[in-house]
Amino acid sequence: LTALISLPLLIKAMPEIQAFDWGILMVFGVVQLAIPYILYTKALNFVPALDAILIVMLEPILNPIWVFLVVGERIGNWAFVGGLLVLVGSIGRAVIKNSIKDK
Repeated sequence: LTALISLPLLIKAMPEIQAFDWGILMVFGVVQLAIPYILYTKALNFVPALDAILIVMLEPILNPIWVFLVVGERIGNWAFVGGLLVLVGSIGRAVIKNSIKDK
């Protein structure tokens, strides 16, 4: 649905997009989307579902960190708070899981 809504904007910008830019978009599509999701899907056979979902939950935390490290863009306060909540939840789950396993 989003693609259909934004299609007029793409058609309007089409003459400005060079062949090199299309190549970059295709590389990003394969390297950043296709390969990681194929590997993630294959990994689901080897890890418990709760552990697998933690990987997905950590991705939004790592994205602003990578942007800060590579581009130098400052992380917003709400992004920091949200990332902290997810991180605390993930660590809490790991601690609880280990304490239950030890019993």
